[in-house]
Amino acid sequence: MKKVQKTLLVISFIFLSVLALTACNEADKIKSAIVKSGTLETTIIKGETLDTSNVIAVVTYKNGEIEEVPASQLTFGAVDTSNVGNVTLKITYKDYSFNVTISVVATEADVNSIISLESQLLTDYNSNKSEQSNEQEQFMDGNQPLYVGDDNAFNFRIKASGIDPKGELVSNLEKVRTIVTVELKNADNTYTILSGDALTNMVSIDTENTTLDFTEQAVGKEFRVTVKAANADEGYEENATKFTTNLVVVDAYNVYTAKELSVYDNFKSGWAEIKAELGLTDVNVNGIVLQNDVLITKDDVRQDLFWTKDTPNYSTVQAKTDLTLEGTPIDDGGTGIYHRTIKDGEEFNFYGNYFSVNLSAFPKMIAEGKNGSSVVQVGDNAEYMTAHLCVFYTTNNSSSKIQSPTQVNWENLYFIGNGELNADPLNSGAILLMKNTEVNFNAYNTVMHNFYIGYFMQLGDVNNEFDGEYVIDSCKGYNSYQCLFYSWGAEHLVIKNSEFKNAGGPAIIVDHCNMQNNNPETGNPSRVDIVNSNIESKVTGKEPWFTVYGATEIVGQLTQAEMLYDGTAGLPDTGKTIFAGYADENGKPVGQLNLICAMKSGEAQGLTASRIKGYVRVFNTEDDYNRYYEGDTTVTYGLDMEKEDSLITKAMSNGVNYLESNGNGGYINSGFAENHDSSFMQGKSYADGDYLNIYTYLGMGAMIGLYDKQ
Repeated sequence: MKKVQKTLLVISFIFLSVLALTACNEADKIKSAIVKSGTLETTIIKGETLDTSNVIAVVTYKNGEIEEVPASQLTFGAVDTSNVGNVTLKITYKDYSFNVTISVVATEADVNSIISLESQLLTDYNSNKSEQSNEQEQFMDGNQPLYVGDDNAFNFRIKASGIDPKGELVSNLEKVRTIVTVELKNADNTYTILSGDALTNMVSIDTENTTLDFTEQAVGKEFRVTVKAANADEGYEENATKFTTNLVVVDAYNVYTAKELSVYDNFKSGWAEIKAELGLTDVNVNGIVLQNDVLITKDDVRQDLFWTKDTPNYSTVQAKTDLTLEGTPIDDGGTGIYHRTIKDGEEFNFYGNYFSVNLSAFPKMIAEGKNGSSVVQVGDNAEYMTAHLCVFYTTNNSSSKIQSPTQVNWENLYFIGNGELNADPLNSGAILLMKNTEVNFNAYNTVMHNFYIGYFMQLGDVNNEFDGEYVIDSCKGYNSYQCLFYSWGAEHLVIKNSEFKNAGGPAIIVDHCNMQNNNPETGNPSRVDIVNSNIESKVTGKEPWFTVYGATEIVGQLTQAEMLYDGTAGLPDTGKTIFAGYADENGKPVGQLNLICAMKSGEAQGLTASRIKGYVRVFNTEDDYNRYYEGDTTVTYGLDMEKEDSLITKAMSNGVNYLESNGNGGYINSGFAENHDSSFMQGKSYADGDYLNIYTYLGMGAMIGLYDKQ
């Protein structure tokens, strides 16, 4: 009998060991776990019991599988809510544990009265749109309205404080009761107070959390909203516990955090985990409204963007660089962090409310492409890469010709990249801001800093009225590592009323792409109009961009044109110079050209001798721009490769530089260059405009500034 009992005991022990081993193995398969947004209240009132009954854990396995686990299968640690502050909740599933931070807060119940009530959102909104000490950080238009989306609740982000029974100040109160008044703005600029059905048809109001959930019926309408504390202290001015603002409701989703920005992407499956966490899996939107500054880090985006040791070609690419490849973004020109496809006839809007999208903490790339065709090396053997990955990538999802207009609009946005404008090879791996392919695009009142490339416009069909129109209006951009604009076969790019300065290469690069057998009558030429805008990139030609793409020699050739103006070529000293300034190089001044634009063939990264078509036309005023397209061709100047008698044709034939006149549509030195006739100098037409254009026989058009000598 004892022998049998011992045997049963051994068997039981073995069985329990197997169970423990199985559980351990299951836990080892888990990569990460998070709490699904909305299933756990992470802010709790002091003294209350944390409710975990509705918790759903989003578990991600190492094989990529995602599982939603209910509270009944989870184990929760104890949480002490007796004091205000942050506490940790430990959650365990299959021996795998993870922590969630719970914020224990005071509420209106902890004070006798409210002495201050304000909206942090409105404070930030008004501060961001106001005049800045640094003009490069200031929006051109500070009079745009506050936009609010109707797809989810709008949160004023209330900031309140009160006096407790001991007479002490209590700040950062939660769940403060408010009285909210909503008025509809009428066509005659009067307002109607909404109540009853008229109110509920437009908006649902949570007066304890001060959120407004607008209905579809409210889209396109403007409202005046007044919020005041229900328990305001009578000893304080009413304005201290009350605020009023106007807002415009749009068809869009309100975004407060970096992870919520995932709703921009409707294409990449890599967002599944983050969208599951936030409850956004089945959320489809036609627009986004920023309601906060968002800082995007590696942890806020889809993880398939980054190199791991399991990524194909990892070992091969790692061997090429002296930097660590793992954890850096995979360079891919055919996508972005946020990849959106636009249906035929669809429109997508991105409203910024003067808030920022900040990628300054985002890692840089160190290898070009998925095969690492070029890599970043630092130190004495410095090497550079060409970056292609962008933040926002937009294209149409039609496999056939677009039948109706598609449109993307950006308004009142501030973008900060992860690069700097210097010769550090690491910055050649900075991210691009955007790429837009065959979808009409309009940016209004945006500001950008520190991207590899700013706006990258791709393609457009000359025979299709529905795509290829790109408009940049009242925007600013600074300090791009390569260029501020790249037009790759864009049908028509208009830059107006804007300022873009400082790049490591030309301010604008314009490609004629998709040519067949270098035939300029084929493919997609780029066409650019610059209207009432300040475009500037002061370069010496020794910056990394020129070295990498073999353009240093061309800049040297362009600087030789200075002799036509300074009197050294036997011609009169005109008092003008082509140099925009001077840089110090080993104690000696080196002339800088304001290289506004370079036009080239898109069939190579560098400069070639291929004949191309397209144009970059400059207009000093919007009136000049309108007059030109009404038939007056004398109001423009620029680089026009479309004309049969264009200077690029002569340059390629004769192997010399040619200059084009300013503001009268003609040429100032065709006679001189061909016949050595200096009579063109007598009219001084080179000095009556803002720009001088120089063509080189290597197939690059370069537009540089002409200045008075100091």
